[in-house]
Amino acid sequence: MIQNKSFDQCLTGSYDVAMFDPPFDIWEDVKWKPEARTYVCFTNFQNRHHVTRLMGDRPKFEMIWHFKDGRWVSHKMPRHTHEHILIYGELKNEAYTGEATTNQDPIKKGKGSIGRDSNLGQRVYVPRERKMLNSVIEVPRNVGKTLGVWGKPEALVMPIMEWLVNPGDSVWDGFAGSGTFGVCAARLGAHYFASEINSETCDAANSRIAAERQKLF
Repeated sequence: MIQNKSFDQCLTGSYDVAMFDPPFDIWEDVKWKPEARTYVCFTNFQNRHHVTRLMGDRPKFEMIWHFKDGRWVSHKMPRHTHEHILIYGELKNEAYTGEATTNQDPIKKGKGSIGRDSNLGQRVYVPRERKMLNSVIEVPRNVGKTLGVWGKPEALVMPIMEWLVNPGDSVWDGFAGSGTFGVCAARLGAHYFASEINSETCDAANSRIAAERQKLF
């Protein structure tokens, strides 16, 4: 259930994963974070320094969302076709949440070295059911959707949350928007705690998440 309140008014406590996706132009006003095992922060290059001010300048991992349908910024700047995803805290799970592997036959890897390692002997790799998640995810933006480019596509969010969120985990979302994180949390069997300051957006997001849970249960 998303509460129609500001992110810092009602969602204190401890969580497994905290998702931060405020409108980028208000990142400078975000000065509080809940206690969490892992933090996922969406931002752009203009506001990245506000994220590092709050979270620290050494994220555990950085991802890039690349979209070919970029946006114009200035005649003196390249067209903007990416955003940043900074991940802080614990990386609890293996990152095999990419696309499905069509062939899982063992692959002989030979005796080549890895970095400075040598004399590794004959190695065989058995592919997993899914490929490793790439650090760059290419997904079109939500142009034309209810919240437009402010909302994150499910195809971007779902593999990231599959990597970091386990069934039964608690997911915090202080800027719920259209409820995409809540939909993904429902599919993963996670508990979702969220807030959204716009009442109409909040009601629409709650309806969307309720419909998703109805399909699952």
